[in-house]
Amino acid sequence: MCKAPRLESHGSAKSAEVPPEELWQVHGAYYDLNAFAKVHPGGVEQIIAQRGQDCTDLFETVHLFEEQPKKLLAKYYVRDVPGYAPTLVWTGDGFYPTLKRRVKVRPTLGEARPPGSHPHAWRGRLTSAR
Repeated sequence: MCKAPRLESHGSAKSAEVPPEELWQVHGAYYDLNAFAKVHPGGVEQIIAQRGQDCTDLFETVHLFEEQPKKLLAKYYVRDVPGYAPTLVWTGDGFYPTLKRRVKVRPTLGEARPPGSHPHAWRGRLTSAR
């Protein structure tokens, strides 16, 4: 059995002094997610594994419905990352934001489909929807 990682929550008064290695970086800001990690829906191990690094790409690709996770992030904000320059564009009409919007509107697994249609017919909508 593997030992759980040590989670130390930093009080808001001390958070500005916490080294980047103990924080999570998302979209050019540092967050202290130590307290949240214990209740993270994806599991404590998943979130702790990202501590100390820029996890913007992972955050964006895992959180399809990002409104709630972004609201939650705001509660744990510590400070901005000095000199941050994004490597990818996560907003607007680029490929990935468009893909996320299209996937959000796909039918659910239990939704009825026309008789004789292939179970994965919705995939065509990803490339043809505008």
